[in-house]
Amino acid sequence: MKIPKPDDHMTNSSVSSLMEEMAVLLELAGENPFRVRAYQKATQVVNGLTKELKNIPGEDLIKIQGIGSKISSHIQEILTTGAFSEFASLKKKNPQRASGYNKDPWHRTQAGQIPV
Repeated sequence: MKIPKPDDHMTNSSVSSLMEEMAVLLELAGENPFRVRAYQKATQVVNGLTKELKNIPGEDLIKIQGIGSKISSHIQEILTTGAFSEFASLKKKNPQRASGYNKDPWHRTQAGQIPV
């Protein structure tokens, strides 16, 4: 029986979800807004691709407009391992999960709180 590698089940949608959650975690951590925006942009770019990332050679990822070298290396790590170390590290430092926050940037609240 063949054990699937992480890239066998990693779709563009799952990669973009990790990028989106990374953007939220960076924002919650008070990181540079340009860095947050880079992950938000990468989410949009990956969602708009007509080809699956796993079918694009790693060296060609950087050629996609909106994907920089750091995010390209993160995508390659995700496709190889199913995650990326910077995301895991930031998630440990910031125990609030991005999924526990409202995706609407004007009403971002912790789950269960009523926005004022």
